Amino acid sequence: MKRLREIAVALALAAYSGFGSPVETLRLEGEPYLPDAPLVWAAPATNLPASIRVYQVLPQHFSEAVVARVLAMASFTPKTMQTSQDGHPMHWEYHDARGTLVRSLAIAPIYGLIEYHNCRAVDISTNGDGGS
Repeated sequence: MKRLREIAVALALAAYSGFGSPVETLRLEGEPYLPDAPLVWAAPATNLPASIRVYQVLPQHFSEAVVARVLAMASFTPKTMQTSQDGHPMHWEYHDARGTLVRSLAIAPIYGLIEYHNCRAVDISTNGDGGS
């Protein structure tokens, strides 16, 4: 549940910044994998919706104002940014005195992604699933 809230926040931030670029950069190379194993669906097909909405995140251009607001909300500064392996996502981490990761922030415009994770956050949901 906590992960779903983080994804929802990231999508809301992405939507707030506005949509723009086409999806061409996300196309995968090669042929699709089509296994010949039988597909078995054992769930009952009752109360299924007549239609569903599918959302696809597009590459974004996050303005300086959006990035500044996200950094302020996450209590990071541009100076604490770490260089990523592939050079695309901007990444911040804060570790406590023992070196334990406390919180992190990733901004990856190429994936239309802003993701914040607080390792010390407590799940207070009441849906009875144990916070998973």
